[in-house]
Amino acid sequence: MSIAVNANSVDATSILHEIKQVGAKRVVEKYYDTNIWEHIIMPGIRRAEPAWLNVAEQLHKGSDGGASEDLDDAIFDALAAAPFRALHVIERMYGRTPEDICNMTFESEVPKGGVAAYLGHIERGLANPKTKQEIAMAKACRQGLAKTRIYAKTNGLK
Repeated sequence: MSIAVNANSVDATSILHEIKQVGAKRVVEKYYDTNIWEHIIMPGIRRAEPAWLNVAEQLHKGSDGGASEDLDDAIFDALAAAPFRALHVIERMYGRTPEDICNMTFESEVPKGGVAAYLGHIERGLANPKTKQEIAMAKACRQGLAKTRIYAKTNGLK
């Protein structure tokens, strides 16, 4: 069994291969709270790169505690980077609708740059749906974003 051990050999494909070989829980245990987790895995997910979103979905199955929180934060950063791509993954990971996903309370932390900027990134990413499914997804997410804006204003989140 060949398992990636140095940062130069770690990419989304190698992580997915490890998950297939040893399971998500062991891969999370191996990488969580390491430089590879912080500087390779999390940034890939945050950028909403398709292969890394697949990694997030697989790792989520074997995570708990701090690792789960990190994955949640990264996947919601991905939502701002590429809403349509991230919404599909978040729907599968959490079994929530696009409206529910986009209706946020920021319980763990307010996004860097603030709520308004974060929601603006998502809104801009929803601007050009290409399929009927994306049109429906954008409409539902916008409904959630409207609720989020009301919540943020009511609770003094900027």
